[in-house]
Amino acid sequence: MSIQQSNYPRYSAVVATYNPSDYFFTTLESIVNQSVPPSEIIIVDDKSEKIDLASIENSVPKSITLIVKSNKENMGASYSRNLGSSLATTDFLVFFDDDDYSLIDRAKIHLEAFVDGSLVSYVSSRKTYPNGYSVEHLNPDINPYLVTPQLLVRKLLFGKSYPNLIGDIPSATLAMAKSAFSAVGGFDVKLRRLEDADLAIRLSLQKFTFSWSSKVAVERNATARADKGGLIETTHEFLLLEKHGWLLGWWRRNFVSSLISLRAIYFGGVKSVSIIALLKMLFNPFTYFVILFRFSRFKKRMHHDELQVSQ
Repeated sequence: MSIQQSNYPRYSAVVATYNPSDYFFTTLESIVNQSVPPSEIIIVDDKSEKIDLASIENSVPKSITLIVKSNKENMGASYSRNLGSSLATTDFLVFFDDDDYSLIDRAKIHLEAFVDGSLVSYVSSRKTYPNGYSVEHLNPDINPYLVTPQLLVRKLLFGKSYPNLIGDIPSATLAMAKSAFSAVGGFDVKLRRLEDADLAIRLSLQKFTFSWSSKVAVERNATARADKGGLIETTHEFLLLEKHGWLLGWWRRNFVSSLISLRAIYFGGVKSVSIIALLKMLFNPFTYFVILFRFSRFKKRMHHDELQVSQ
């Protein structure tokens, strides 16, 4: 929809950062230059080894309130985003990752979704890897919509596609009403990965309205770090399954458990699972169901991983 500039709701830009690269200032520039600029930018530094606070202050115009907080110890992105959100003085939050670039109308898309009645809003994105390989994560246009928790969990854990009902849920593309964020307690600080999936599930359980936009509004930069990818992801997939698996039902839960175990072997080799776990997999019929019904997806994943590192 189209509304007058003065009628857009005020919002806070929340940025969690840890050892930011020089690209951080490009991220900051994209926030400042939004067609509907934020009322305030809240940056939470998760105990970086070095951060240039003076340059950050010089990058934000006086018309935008800048709040910078530093954690006394490394607490993770969930804690940092929660802290930043608690400091917000507006009714709406837009989350920005410190190594991504948001296109000029990103905030505008979120705010129009809020005006239309959504409390949780996502935009589409393009993810680019260091070698130049990129993948577009395109959402359907949905606004506003009550997401069925069972369908969302099936998409996130079971891998069932619902192309016209549910889009992608990375925190780098997320904005939401502060009231909804507070109602579910924000991100789970015990999760260092997949905290965005967990948050979306809890929001759906509380029947908050969601929206997705098909417009690519975030350019995401894939970075390799010791705290993400591979076995880190599968460990958190098991945590997510333990927390929300009850929404899947008995056989889907067992299927997903076997799927995650096979993914762990793919990323870390046989040594990544214990002998007992390996024997359980060999004698578990769900293991063979996964191999049978997900073989084509495994091939696509392997091809995707190859393209990330190819020259």
